[in-house]
This record gives sequence, C-alpha cells and structure tokens, in this order.
Amino acid sequence: MKTFKKGGYYVREVPHQVTGSRLHLVVLNTVMYSTKLRPAVQSVKDPYGQLEWMDSVLQGIRESGGTAWIIGHIPPGKDTFARKPQWVDRYVHKYLHIVSEYRYGGFCYVHKFMRIVSEYKDLITAQLFGHTHSDEFRAFPERDYNTHESASGPHNRHHMPKGPPKVPILIGGAVSPLFGNNPSYRVVEYHRKTSELKYREICIAGVSTMPFELMH
Repeated sequence: MKTFKKGGYYVREVPHQVTGSRLHLVVLNTVMYSTKLRPAVQSVKDPYGQLEWMDSVLQGIRESGGTAWIIGHIPPGKDTFARKPQWVDRYVHKYLHIVSEYRYGGFCYVHKFMRIVSEYKDLITAQLFGHTHSDEFRAFPERDYNTHESASGPHNRHHMPKGPPKVPILIGGAVSPLFGNNPSYRVVEYHRKTSELKYREICIAGVSTMPFELMH
C-alpha cells in the first residue's frame, strides 16, 4: 500500500474465484484535482505521480489480459449544481486519453487526464464516481484525444485508433439528502467473464418516508 500512503490511490485485483476474470479495481484520489483544493496544486505537473502511476498500472493490466474498473470520488466534468468545472483542466484531458486509446509519449497540461482514459478503452469496463449526490452518467465527446500540442506545433498519432472511451462515467446518488436529492443507492450486476456492467437498479426513498423502493 505504498501508493496509498503516498497519495491515497491504489490498485487491487479481485480474486478470480469471485469474478471469473482478472478484474482490477483502480482506485484514484481525485480530490487532488479539485478546483476547490487549497492550497492549490495547479502548477504541479502530476500531483503525487498519480497519473503516471495509473498509466503504468493499466499498461500492466493490458499485458496480463485483465480488465479494470476506475473508481474515484469527484468525477471530471462540471458540478451538477454550480455548473462549474470540478477538476483543474490540465488533468482532465490526460485522464480521458488513457481510458480511450493506447500510448501517449508527450505531456500537455490541458489534455493530461483525458489522454490516459482514452488510451486504455479496450480494458476499462466501468468508471464509477460519486460526490454530486445525484444519480447520473457522463458521456464523452467524439474527438481524437491523441492530438496534442507541443513547442513545434500539433502532432497526431495516426496509427492509433481514435474515439472516446467505450463506457460512460456512472455517478452514484447518495443516502444523504444534503443537496435536495432523494436518498438513493445503486445495485449493479456485471458479466463475470468480461467484467462489463450489464444491469443496474436504482433504489430511492422519500426524505421522510421509508423503506427504499425500486425506481428503475
């Protein structure tokens, strides 16, 4: 758990007897990318080395024939209520690149996070986040995350497949009604061999009523 002590992030493989496949839970500390973090780390290329670690871990999972779920608290994108960005931009784009495609050899502040999630879209079968207290999903724009800017101008890795990650970000609701939401939770089923999500239930309750009821 060296990485957990270093920056609050880690990876764990789910026992084969449980999943029937080589499923890895890649758990990120996304608080460090928050626009509200103080003191701010916006001048830091890669806080606590998490994105470089994520890239390396996903490459190892690919080589072993495994799959991965990405799990974090604050998701990339805008705040559901304030309509303001939740992450510092320089980390968002690199993340999306890693979960979508393959290898990126350069560094670009704006695209850092988007590139990572784009890079490994063949093995990432779920992206699970929270924070907003609302049940929602976030899809990815149709664009080429392998294009980046450098001192010599734009470059494109033409030999790489293009396109967004194949799975959206799923954001779970909350039992706490802090932001005017009904208390809720999600139950998910997944395919044992591929680790892909295949069914989910959303259970909700009234603020003053119980028990929880199936919503959809």
